[in-house]
Amino acid sequence: MSEASNKTRLKAKAAFSWAFRGCDVVEFKEGEEIETDDQDLVDVATAEGWADEIGEDGKPIERAAKAKAKKAA
Repeated sequence: MSEASNKTRLKAKAAFSWAFRGCDVVEFKEGEEIETDDQDLVDVATAEGWADEIGEDGKPIERAAKAKAKKAA
């Protein structure tokens, strides 16, 4: 498994800031695509509605569909 496959892709639905490791603040702009391995960022940004998970095609994916795809793999 490559390092890139461990990363989750997000697309910001609104501008927001995130503090990596609690101190490295990064500002994301609406429409920005984010590739991250920070599961806290993924969980919070999607739960708060700040971002959607996106697939390789750039389209939003549902978490249930993602879990099903992982289970099938």
